[in-house]
Amino acid sequence: MPNKTSEIEQTNLFGEVTYRFYRWNAVYDTTTYINLLNTYSGHRNLDRITRERFFHKIAELIDTKFNGQIIKGYLTTLYLAHLL
Repeated sequence: MPNKTSEIEQTNLFGEVTYRFYRWNAVYDTTTYINLLNTYSGHRNLDRITRERFFHKIAELIDTKFNGQIIKGYLTTLYLAHLL
């Protein structure tokens, strides 16, 4: 993910910008991961039958190839600056 510090500084609305990023992992079992997928609008917009088939195949893959759990990597970014 690109560092957007210069974009923030160019607004001249803020003082010095502090940028940090944090990588972290979350472990999901099959049910929890399917529940997570069901919160994404792209998946929610699928028709019911397509969504159910898609989720079933994902669940099957997690259970058969990954022993019932997967690890999903995340990147969280933080920009901190005082308003001038």
